[in-house]
Amino acid sequence: MRRRNPFPGAAIVTDARGGKRIRLRRTIKGRKIDTYLPGPWGSQAMVLAYNQAITDSPIQSKPTSTRGTVEFVITDYLSKSEFLALAPSTRTAKRRRLDWVRNLIGTAQLGDLQRHHIEHLMDRKGGPEAANRLHKELSEIFNFARRYHQFKGNSPTSEVKRRKTKTGGFHTWSEFEVEQFRETHASGTPARLALELIIGTGAARQDVAAMGRHNLRGTSI
Repeated sequence: MRRRNPFPGAAIVTDARGGKRIRLRRTIKGRKIDTYLPGPWGSQAMVLAYNQAITDSPIQSKPTSTRGTVEFVITDYLSKSEFLALAPSTRTAKRRRLDWVRNLIGTAQLGDLQRHHIEHLMDRKGGPEAANRLHKELSEIFNFARRYHQFKGNSPTSEVKRRKTKTGGFHTWSEFEVEQFRETHASGTPARLALELIIGTGAARQDVAAMGRHNLRGTSI
């Protein structure tokens, strides 16, 4: 008889690099959860992260790992109001990235990290945008450690240069390109709706994504 999963929605999966990770995917009262949990399976860190994810609760127990380790500091950071005040989608993405760090070097002492460790982690992230995002978040973790954990050392992130990225931006669509898009995406499709809202209102992409019935006033948006 197959044993019941004590953590519904959680499973050990293989990521794009062939590594094993714990992924949680559930929908609770219309709220979709898709995040990675710290390992190993069944550990206190995993249980705490699992319970927080399914309840979306700002209440989280203190870290149970060794004080001063990367896992200890990150786990404590994830329980603080400055993180919990972020938008749910931002929290989910940020927690996923910090879980990646915890899974790789969670047992290391934060004060032992040096420049070459940061560069190696950035190399493992692949593209320059992802590497620079990691650089920024590791810098935030060191700053957090100074404020809350009396960390006195220097952050090795200050010794590592951010990666160069292409900054050409996106060109403005011509009328011909807009009509091409309309021909491809029929009226009533989500893509067409997004286009018409952006063109019709002039709102930014992130504002259009948050639009709903609450933005309607009679026949006007």
